[in-house]
Amino acid sequence: MPDSVPLTMLAAGDSQLSLTTHPAMPGWLLFVSAALAFAAIAYLYVEQRRIASLATVLSLTALRCGLVALVVVLMISPALQWTRTRDLSGTLWLLVDQSPSMAAADPQATPVELLRWADGQGLLPKSDRPRAGLFHVQLQALRSEFATLKPLTALGAAGDDAAERARVRDLKERIKAWTDRLTAISKGIEADAALRTQAQSAVDSIDRITAACEYWQRNAEKAANLRVANDMLPWPMLQTNLDLATRDMGMLADRLDGQYVQGHALDAGVQAALARVKGLPRHARGQAALTTAHTRLGDKPLPDVIKQYRMRLAAFSDTAQMGAATDGAAFDGSLRSAFAVNGQATNITSALLLAGQQIAADEPASVLIISDGRHNSGGDPTEPARLLAARGIKVFAIKTGSNEVSPDAAIEQIDAPEWVFRDDKLKANALVRLDGLNGKKAQVQLFRGGTLIDTQAVVSTANQHSERLTFSDTPPENATAIEYEVRVSEAPGETNLANNRGTFRVAVKKERTNVLIVDTHPRWEFRYVSSYFATDPRMKTQVVLLQPATIRGIVEPGPVMASPENQNLEAQLLPETQEGWSKFDLIVLGDVAPQVLDVRKQQFLATAVRDRGATLITLAGPRHMPEAYGGQPLAELLPVTLNQQWAGDALARHTRFGFKPTMAPEGAASTLGQMGTDGVEGGWSQTPLWYWHSPFTQAKPGATVHWQIAEPDNAAIGPTGPNALETSRRRSLLATSSIGLGRVLHLTSDQTWRLRQVGGQNLQDRFWGRVLRWASGSDLPAGGKFVRFGSNRPRYAAGEPVLVTARVLREDLTPATDMDFSVTAKLLPPRDAQGPNAASSRIVGEAKFVETVEAPGYYRATLNGLPPGELELTLTGSVVERLLQIDPSVTLRALPITVTPGLNIEQRNINTDGPLLARIAQAGGGFAVDAADADVLAAHLPAIRQRLTTVEQAGFFTDPGARGTWWAHGAFLALFALLIGVEWLVRKLSGLV
Repeated sequence: MPDSVPLTMLAAGDSQLSLTTHPAMPGWLLFVSAALAFAAIAYLYVEQRRIASLATVLSLTALRCGLVALVVVLMISPALQWTRTRDLSGTLWLLVDQSPSMAAADPQATPVELLRWADGQGLLPKSDRPRAGLFHVQLQALRSEFATLKPLTALGAAGDDAAERARVRDLKERIKAWTDRLTAISKGIEADAALRTQAQSAVDSIDRITAACEYWQRNAEKAANLRVANDMLPWPMLQTNLDLATRDMGMLADRLDGQYVQGHALDAGVQAALARVKGLPRHARGQAALTTAHTRLGDKPLPDVIKQYRMRLAAFSDTAQMGAATDGAAFDGSLRSAFAVNGQATNITSALLLAGQQIAADEPASVLIISDGRHNSGGDPTEPARLLAARGIKVFAIKTGSNEVSPDAAIEQIDAPEWVFRDDKLKANALVRLDGLNGKKAQVQLFRGGTLIDTQAVVSTANQHSERLTFSDTPPENATAIEYEVRVSEAPGETNLANNRGTFRVAVKKERTNVLIVDTHPRWEFRYVSSYFATDPRMKTQVVLLQPATIRGIVEPGPVMASPENQNLEAQLLPETQEGWSKFDLIVLGDVAPQVLDVRKQQFLATAVRDRGATLITLAGPRHMPEAYGGQPLAELLPVTLNQQWAGDALARHTRFGFKPTMAPEGAASTLGQMGTDGVEGGWSQTPLWYWHSPFTQAKPGATVHWQIAEPDNAAIGPTGPNALETSRRRSLLATSSIGLGRVLHLTSDQTWRLRQVGGQNLQDRFWGRVLRWASGSDLPAGGKFVRFGSNRPRYAAGEPVLVTARVLREDLTPATDMDFSVTAKLLPPRDAQGPNAASSRIVGEAKFVETVEAPGYYRATLNGLPPGELELTLTGSVVERLLQIDPSVTLRALPITVTPGLNIEQRNINTDGPLLARIAQAGGGFAVDAADADVLAAHLPAIRQRLTTVEQAGFFTDPGARGTWWAHGAFLALFALLIGVEWLVRKLSGLV
């Protein structure tokens, strides 16, 4: 390995001594003062010569001259200055994974993997294991280093000749060092009689590489600059042969190690070594890799190498926690603490970001990750690794888990409607994942409550098999909200049973949702929206197109008024009465002129929204909506004002170059703000540009802005900062508000159809499905007309917060504000509890509601720390209890939820992700190895040197913390005290005192 660098000084540079002075007064004044002092001494000499002996007077004169000289030196303040240069070791950051998956023991590990782990820890009784595996890992390391050899930067215009020659020499040195290592592998294979013939193809590939590099070395001096030298090297050929050598050696290593295991099946020593590593959890294997003093390369083992660096420890699970600097003596104890399992997820990104923040700009450092690679929280970890590499900080990784997939049957995802009609069939899709179960069968069951509804079988046809199953059920009579559960049977050898079930809740409505869609022209938005609602069996849709396309010779149908009783999809006339408008639950208005939707019809529409609870959706258009409705009843319903926010040139720019729909700050907590399947941020980064929006985008005070308009080069998520909320309300793209019992949604653009294909997903259908969920209020299944409430999910893992939302209206159906009430969680006794000693229900949690900014009358509360079991949520407070009591439409007074014993993200999938660790290390300019091959990593860790040059000095009144200053001051004080004491003593003995 390269020369290691100790913590102390390695080499001192040439020290150049210099003497400096810092006079406390001007030179002439110091000279005059000294002359006067010496004159006084001469006067004393003359006077005392009359009364004392010559020896005494000469002694006193010498002592007094010495004291004056000391004072003069003190006033001059001389200092001796020199420079000191030393090399210090850099910092090695150890990022230790302490997530729950690190406790897995990998019972699915193959005998070959066990053999390699045992050999890596030095447990095999004799070192006769084939060395093909060692050579394979060395080739993998060199292949990773090869990616960093090519000078990707500084290949532009050539600089001066001297600089170019220096750059060419640097490239030659790096290529030579890399080639020498490759040659050493080839010689090692040739020297191994057992491998010489079997690994000939790999040796041939290596020889082709070394021959090409040696030829290049001889001719690189002729290159005029780095670009020419780079072009002379056959990079593609080198990469191809390196890939071939690595592949061939890997296949040979697997075959020979397999034969070794079979040949030593009766070898007690080998079998004992395999047994010792078989039950080790991943964190123990990682700890052993960092502490076992074993190497197969003849160099220093990894524990000795890393202790030569200045070490910092950081542990990570959900987040990263920084440890203190660790010296060699305390390293083992600190490492044990860092590997203590903690958290509920793995966030490698947070650990890399923490290291990047703590490493100083000019600090030489490297990063070593010890993990199983099961990253399931936070952003892409390759990006912070790439940023570290850009600073010259290499990232390496040690993989601690098995490459084999752990046997696991899991309910990965459930897609089910939020609500169905009473007479409809529920259809739910369950995505079942079967890992490590090739050829095996699993039973998947659907339960309604505790009743088995359906059973289906899944046969795994691969080592990693996923299959989507469709279940159906007819809701029972008088059901209002139904809890369903999908279970997959336990697989042989399965250790993670927490992901074998999934739950969902479905609300049951007694009637279909009546939808009215009105527009003037068949624009794209109208076509897609009307098609979406018309094909949904839960909807009874009426479409009114005021100016449809006409075809010569085709007789138009007679005009029919829109009504839920109309059996046809299309109608030609809008309702003329209050009753006609109130029959519709959801009304979508496009670019309709006020001449068609006159004031009288607008009043009917407003009454349907306020008093009956209908939902109104308005889609802005270039002709009428919403500008033409200024001062009319419809304008009062809209969540935006009719104050123009955009000048003509800004609108023209967006029409020509486009704008970016982004999530507004208020949209982060709403269903409408979520675009993808992976949470709030998913989907926004891939949305295409839109090319028209209304100039009326200022949200009203009581409205909520979910989407906003951003410039094309803005980030995927809306802007942040102190003015982000204010900005989003001026640039609203999707805004909502509550009006009485109803809701209103306004889109200031008519281009949601552009979301129909985004990254292979139909985000438009997903968006309108969420609009339907928002409009139906099925997320608040409990309560009645005055008070409705619900939780964000029917099932939670222990420790997860339970978010409860409530909507409260007064008896006149106006939003109730400034309410004081709470939600209470009551733990129910087990269903099989019987007898007089059976436990009764008890209150286990309570939280006060806080009014939200989303809309008047809406409140939220969060329950934390609820215990596992079946629970009921009820509302407490004098006003809400009275409203629930007098409301005959109340369906559920207590909302059931279930808390399971701790299913977390980590338990969904605990398989090792070696490829991810390899990508992280590659992005960081390093490479990843298995825990069995830590000695190879030790041979490739860079020698991180930091040259430190300091200026040191010793003298009077210099650096008070410097040792030289203390010595100078101490010597002066001692000498001054000695001289003045001797002077007094001489005078005393001579009778001059």
